[in-house]
This record gives sequence, structure tokens and C-alpha cells, in this order.
Amino acid sequence: MTAGIRVAVDVGGTFTDLVAYDERQGRVHAEKVLTTPEDRSQGVADALERSGLELTEVEDFIHGTTVGTNAVLEGSTPPTALVTTRGFRDVLELMRGDRPMPVYDLSWRKPDPLIPRNLRFEVAERIDAQSRVVEPLDEDELRELLHDPRMDDVRAVAVCFMHSFVDDAHERQAAEIIAEERPDLQVSLSSVVNPEVREYERASTTALDAMLKPLMSSYLETLEQRLRERGLDAEILVMLANAGVMSRSGAGSRPIFTLHSGPAGGVVGATLIARELGRPNLIAADMGGTSFDVCAIVGGAPRFGSEGHVRWGIPFRIPVVDVGTIGAGGGSVGWVDDGGLLRVGPRSAGARPGPACYGLGGREATITDAACVLGYLKTGDLAGGEVQVQVGPAHDALARLAQRVEATPEDAADGMLRIAIANMAGEIRKNSVERGDDPRDFSLLTYGGAGSMFAGPLARSLGIREIIVPPNAGVFSAYGMLGADLRCDAQRTVYGRLEDVSLEALAVAFERAEGDVLAQFGRLRERVAITRRIALRYVGQRHELQVEMRPGGMTGASLQEARERFDLEHGRNYGHDRPGEPVEVRAISVTATAERPKPALRNTGRDRPVQALTGRRQLRLTSEPGLQDVPVYDRARLASGSGLAGPAVLESRDSTIVVHTGQTAAIHPTGAVLIQEAA
Repeated sequence: MTAGIRVAVDVGGTFTDLVAYDERQGRVHAEKVLTTPEDRSQGVADALERSGLELTEVEDFIHGTTVGTNAVLEGSTPPTALVTTRGFRDVLELMRGDRPMPVYDLSWRKPDPLIPRNLRFEVAERIDAQSRVVEPLDEDELRELLHDPRMDDVRAVAVCFMHSFVDDAHERQAAEIIAEERPDLQVSLSSVVNPEVREYERASTTALDAMLKPLMSSYLETLEQRLRERGLDAEILVMLANAGVMSRSGAGSRPIFTLHSGPAGGVVGATLIARELGRPNLIAADMGGTSFDVCAIVGGAPRFGSEGHVRWGIPFRIPVVDVGTIGAGGGSVGWVDDGGLLRVGPRSAGARPGPACYGLGGREATITDAACVLGYLKTGDLAGGEVQVQVGPAHDALARLAQRVEATPEDAADGMLRIAIANMAGEIRKNSVERGDDPRDFSLLTYGGAGSMFAGPLARSLGIREIIVPPNAGVFSAYGMLGADLRCDAQRTVYGRLEDVSLEALAVAFERAEGDVLAQFGRLRERVAITRRIALRYVGQRHELQVEMRPGGMTGASLQEARERFDLEHGRNYGHDRPGEPVEVRAISVTATAERPKPALRNTGRDRPVQALTGRRQLRLTSEPGLQDVPVYDRARLASGSGLAGPAVLESRDSTIVVHTGQTAAIHPTGAVLIQEAA
């Protein structure tokens, strides 16, 4: 390959995906290897070795990783301490007062706090909400607790003092003392990580950031060392949950932004293809090896939220792509509950031992095994030869499961797929119908290694008449990372009635937040575009909505415009608005972006369907009776404008597309496959 190569690597729960894009020739090269959970950087190295890339020729390297998310979920983060104001040691334990559904489940218990009580420390200090020092920070007490025997194994400290979002003097003072007494500790300050009102959410966000710092900095340093040894000279960028990318050093210092960043690359790719195809409204559905992720693209842009969750009740307050996730990936395991009912997921077989059909030691029936038994998957090489698909072990796994529900292996496999599809449809409804959108007004963009096999019945269950399968669907999240812009977000607390809030205070808050984000861009500052937002709510409400502010100075007119925009957004989101009701300001936020080049999409196939036909296969299609003899095509060979009628299978190195009876498929010049219900 020649110079001008851009590379993205996405480390998932089952597979590690690599996409190399040659800008000069417009060519895409993709690889998929098994993730190495014991050292995920090894999986990255394996993907690079398989690709044959010369890293000296790479100009751009982007990395998306689930390291942080998995560590939190598995409870494998390094020991971390919390230092807080006296009397607030148990904020992380008290959490919120709400409960998940069903609210009357008497067996439910709150999740364990992020940091155990023996590592939560109090110190005398207090600044009130008006920035008045009620009690100075007791420096001697802080120095003493830093040498408490319980701190011996601690590697990071989260500092979260009352009202530090208004005045951070005591937190900065504490950070200086920690650096003097324990320079081995990494520190996260709530006034830096999440300077917003809401004490529990601020403490949770800061604790997560601190827990991730030793882990992410170590992982990224190891990854960089591996890549530098192989000849990489380009800067390493890291995918973030806000659909942007950040430098490796920036991600190491703000690791909270890497939580839930896995699906963000696919959402960026979905936004790009929405623009290319002229489809502003898409439901992006990513079905990988472990999970099923959903995000709505509305008006050409993805939905964003101001809060994510590592699990129920444990939030983190950062701008995050609004993605819904359930455990319905190719590795999701089928099981039978105490009532004798067949269930699927959320537990996954992961990369090791993986589905039974991979022949890597897995014995439990997974969605991939069900697809294999029903004929969706061909036997032999999968993911470029990384695994060998074998029907025998898959059939044995389904037989063991089928025996428990008194069914044949084929019926059990069909049942698993129907249950998984119903679960996926439910998650799509949560992200469309429950947000006021009709899924019938959207196209379904399906990607991930498993998504396009089951998109037909999934779309039909929702009344969606068009399915879009992008090129390189099995590695599409990595592809999307290539189109992500550099992005950094910051927020500040400013609160009060809209008519009473000081314009000067708002202007100062915006200027300080802008200074924070611009500091992350270094020499690129001149290319940065700044977006300002203000968080408003009707007086008496618990939650707020963020609305964009027009560029320029703070004036009464610009605030009034924001108020009017808030009423419109409230009506669109919740079905009602109250233009006459008083509104209060809760916070401001700033987003800085520097645009990066976007990869082009083009189809390279030259053959008509009759020439791209590779054989036929017996399939038992979900929702259709009996076995069917179905033609199989090599997707990569199909020319733009080619059309074919279902039932049919289109295979590529990274994914399999199943076109059902009554559907037609056409190849778009971008390489996307457009599947529509026959008229």
C-alpha cells in the first residue's frame, strides 16, 4: 500500500476489527480477528499482522476499545479511594431513590457502590453555594489519611467536595497535597471531571474517571509501545462516547469519555451513510458478537444524551451518543428458566470459548449456533479464516438445549432466533416509539457481523419497509471511526431563573469552558468550531433539556431565543410545552470540534448476479415454513445497479446478508445493499 493510509481498530467483546482506508485509491481493506481478553492490545497486533500493513505508511491511527467499560462491569478496576467532605462519605452508597422495572420486585437490591466504604474517606472542609469558606480544608487530616494502611494498595483517588462546582479552591488544594504526599497516585477532581450540580451523579462520574485512569493509561501506553515498535509514527487517536476522537494522552487523562465509546464509531458511520444515501432518518442497529446496540439518526444527526450508565443506578455525566443496548449478539447464550421457558441472553460466550460452532471449546448454544444449524452461515472459514464454522458442535449444543424444552434442535434454533428478534424489536421501539417517533418513517441500517442475517424479520415486525446494509458491515464501527472529528466537551454550573441570571456570569462560564476545551487542541486551535448550549427546565422539573445558543456575545435577545427553542424542543420530546411557565438555567456546556477527512464509499463489484452466483444452500428461514433451496452470491462481485429477489444469501468476508421471500435487494453505487419489501 502507498502513503495516505488511515487505519481504525475496534476492539469488541468477541472480535477485533480493523479497517485500512487508502485515501488515494479509495480502497478499503478489512480484517477481523478474535479479541484477546487477557491483553486486548495483542488482538490489535494480531489484526495488524494479518492485514500486512506497513505501519510506516500509516498517517492516521484510530482506536476504539471496550477496556474501560469491561473493567467496570467485571469489577476489575484497580483499588480506588474517594475523598469527600465530612458527612458525605456514603453518597455513593445512597445513590438515587428510584428503582428499575418492575418496581415491586421484592428480591431487588441496589448495585454495590463503585468504591467500598473502607476506601471512602472524609475530611474537614466546606465551601457553600455562594463560594463562602465555611470551614477551611484540614490539610493535616488529609495528609494523615493518605498514609492510612487502607491506602497502601490504592492506585487512584477521586476528590469530590461539596459545592466544588461553584468554587474549586479546596479540590485544587487537595490535589497539590496528594501530589506531595503520594505522587504515585492518580487523581480525579470533580471540579474538572463534572463541575455540575447533582452530588451523587458528580461523585459517581468522578469515581469512574479515577477508577479508569491507571487502567486506561497503562493500556494505552502498552498499545502505543507495541505500535511504535512496529514502525507507527502517526498520532494515536482514541474513540470517545461523544462520537468524537481525542489524542491518546487526552484519553488517558480523561478516561471517563471512553466509557460506552464502542457503539459510537458505528453511529458516526451511520451518519455518514445517511448523508450519502439521502436518508436523514435511520435506525442504526449494530449486532455484534456480544450486544445489540440501537441509535436513531433523526434529520441526519444522531441523538445525544447528557448521561450514560455503566449499569442501572450507576450514572456518569458526560455528553454521550444516545445508544440503547441489550445482550443480543451472535454470542448470546440460549437457556431455559425455572419455568421451563426458552430464553436468550444477556450472557454471552464472548471470544473464549465462543459459540460451539467455532470449535474453540464452547458447548452452550448461542445465536450464532442457531444460525449455523438453520443454514444461515456457511461452514468453513469465517472472519477471514480466524475461525472455522462447524455444524456438528452447533447441532450438539442445540440438541442439549432442545432436550430441556422437548423440541428438535432445529425448532430450538428457530425459537432462539425468534426470541432474539423480539428482544431486538423491543429495544428499537424503546428508542423510537417511546421517543415519539414512528419506526415506519425510518430505514433500518443494520451492521455488525450478525445483524444482516436477521434484519428481514426484524424490520417486518416493526413495519419498516427498507433495510440498508452498508459496505464492510461486519467491521462498520471501525469504518465509522475513520469519519469521526476531533471533539472535546466541557460544562459549567450556572443556575437561577432565566430572567434573573447574570449575563456576565453566563459569559464568564462560557469563556472558561471554551478555554478548557481549546487547551486540548494545541496547534489545531485555529481549525476548531465552538458550539454553545444551555440547559433549561421549567421551574419544578427534575431534568433539563440542552438547547443550542447562537454564536456571539451573551445578550437578553440570545437568551430569549434559547427559551423559545427550549419550548419547541420540549414539545417535540414530550408532546407538550408551557411557553408561559417560568424557566430556570441549570448549566452551560461547550463542544469544540475540528473536522477530519471522511472516507468515501464506493462499490467495486463488476459482475451481474448470474456471474456472482457461488452456489445454493438449504435454509430454514425464520417466520417462513420448511427448508428452502436458496441461491448464494458473492456480495463483493455484484455491480452497482444489480438487483435480485429473495430468498437469497449475499456473503462477504465479514458478514452474511439474508434476503427473505417477498423482498428485493439492489446494489447502490456506495456499495450499500438496499433491501425493500416487494410492492
